[in-house]
Amino acid sequence: MNSESTLKRAIIYCRVSSSEQTHGYSLQNQEDECRRYALHNGYTVIGLFVNKRGESAKTTNRRALQDLLGYVLSHARDVDAVIIWKYDRLARNSSDFHQLLKTFDTLEIELLSVTEQGGKTPEGKLLTGLHGLLAEFENNVKSERTKAGMIKAVNDGRWVWRPPLGYSMTRDALGRGLLKPNEEAHFVREAFELMATADYRQSDICRRLRAKGCKVSPQRLNCILRAPVYKGLIAKPEWIDDPVRGLHEPLVAEDVFDRIQVLLDGKKMSGQTRNRSNPSFPLRGYVVCPRCGKPITGSFSTSRSGRKYAYYHCYVSGCGFGNVQNQKLHGQYVDLLKSVGPTESTLEAFEEVVRDVWKRRLQRRLKDERRIKNYIKELESKKRKARDLVLNGRFSHTDYAEVSVEVSRALTELTTELEELRVDVSGIDDCIDHCCEMLRRPDQLWLNAELAVRQRFQKFVFPDGITYFSGTFGTASTSIIFNVLRESSAKKSNLATLIVNNWNHVITDIRSVRKLSYCGANR
Repeated sequence: MNSESTLKRAIIYCRVSSSEQTHGYSLQNQEDECRRYALHNGYTVIGLFVNKRGESAKTTNRRALQDLLGYVLSHARDVDAVIIWKYDRLARNSSDFHQLLKTFDTLEIELLSVTEQGGKTPEGKLLTGLHGLLAEFENNVKSERTKAGMIKAVNDGRWVWRPPLGYSMTRDALGRGLLKPNEEAHFVREAFELMATADYRQSDICRRLRAKGCKVSPQRLNCILRAPVYKGLIAKPEWIDDPVRGLHEPLVAEDVFDRIQVLLDGKKMSGQTRNRSNPSFPLRGYVVCPRCGKPITGSFSTSRSGRKYAYYHCYVSGCGFGNVQNQKLHGQYVDLLKSVGPTESTLEAFEEVVRDVWKRRLQRRLKDERRIKNYIKELESKKRKARDLVLNGRFSHTDYAEVSVEVSRALTELTTELEELRVDVSGIDDCIDHCCEMLRRPDQLWLNAELAVRQRFQKFVFPDGITYFSGTFGTASTSIIFNVLRESSAKKSNLATLIVNNWNHVITDIRSVRKLSYCGANR
C-alpha cells in the first residue's frame, strides 16, 4: 500500500441499468462526477471500469465488475481507492455489497461514493453499510412495484413477457405492449391444424415446418401446442387464479385448442368431452340442479326411427331432474335474458352518466398525476442541489446522507402512488359503445353468438350460476352492471349515485363486455 506522502491512486467504476439511462444517471455523467471528486480529493485516476450494457446490480456477475475485482486483486499495492458515483452502482444486494466491502477492506482499498457519506471511521462504516441495505430495500420495492404493475396488466388482458412464436410486441397509443400476429403466425396455425387431424406426430409437424423455414424443435412445438396464449388466454398460476382473456388476436379457435390438449394427454375423445364443446349444449356445466347441487349435462337420445334428440339431464340419476329438451331450456333461458335487459331509456341515461362520470374522474386523476409528477421533480431537484453542495464543500456528507434517505423514501412513496393513479384510457368510448349495444338485447347476443362467447356471456350475466328445476329457473344474482340498470329503472334520479358508488365494478363489467365482443369478432 502507498505511504501517506505518495500521490493517491484510484479506480473509477460506473454502471447504469437500461431504465436509468433516461433519468439523468448516464455513464458519462457518472464518470465526470467521479473524476471531479477524485481531483478535489487528491486522487489520480489510474483506471476506469464501465458496465456499458445496462446490466442489473442484483448480482455481481457483471463483466466490468469482475474485471475490476481481477485488477485490484493483482494490483492491490497500486490502488488506494475505488470511486463510485453511488453505492448502489456497486450492488443492490446487501450480501453481495458487504462481501465486496470485505474484499476491498482486506486489500486495504477504500470504497468512496461521490454522493453518499461513508469512510473508514466506525460511523462512516455504519453509514456505508446502511446505504447497502437501503439500496437492497429500494430494489425490492421497485421489484414489487414492477410485479404489481405486471399483474395488473395481465388482469387487463396484456401480455408482459417476451412475445411467443407467431407474435410481435407492438405498442398502443399509451406506449403499452400489445401482441400482434406477425409473418410467422401462419406456422403456428399450420401446426395446430395438422395436430388437430390426429394424423401427424409432433416430429412430422416439425419436419414440415422446418422445410418451410420455421426452425422449431419437437420440445418447443410441444410447448407451443400447450400454450393458452394461442387460443386467446393468458395464464400465470403464480399471479392469477384463472386464465384471463387477452386483448390479442387468437391464432387458433378455442375448441380446436382444447381438442388438441386431449390428444396430447393421450386420451380418447369421449362423448363427455365432445359435449363440453358441443354447440347443442351451451348450458351444460353452467345450470345447476338444486336437488343435488350438481351442474347438469347433456346428451343425445335416438328414437326408434333413428332420429336424434338433444336433452339436458342431471349427472346424478334419480334426483328427479328428468330430461329437458335443449330447445325448451334454451327458449326459457332467452326469456330470462330478456327480463334482465334494461329499457331503452334507462340504457341511454346509463351511457350518458357513465361517460360523464368517466370524464370527471379522468380529469381529477390527471390533475393528481400532474401534482405528483411536479412534486417528484422538486424532490429530485432538492437531492441534486444537496449533492452539489457536498461537492462544493458547503454541505457535510452526514447531512447529505440524511437528506438522501428522506428524499428516497418520499420518492418511493410518490412513485407507488403515481402507479396507482394511472388509468387505462385506451378505447373507453369504444368499450361503452359495445357495452350498451350488447346490453340492449342480451337475448339476441346469446342466440347469435358462437359457443365459447355464449358460455362466457352466461357467466358474465349470472356470475354465481343459476338453478333450474321442474320447468323453472331459480332466482339468480346478476352482475353489478345489471343490478345498477335494474335498480335505476325504478328511480332514474338515483342512476348517477349508483354508478359512482359502484364505479370500479361497473367499469370492470364494461370492459368485460367489450372483451366478449372482441373475442366474437376474432373468431
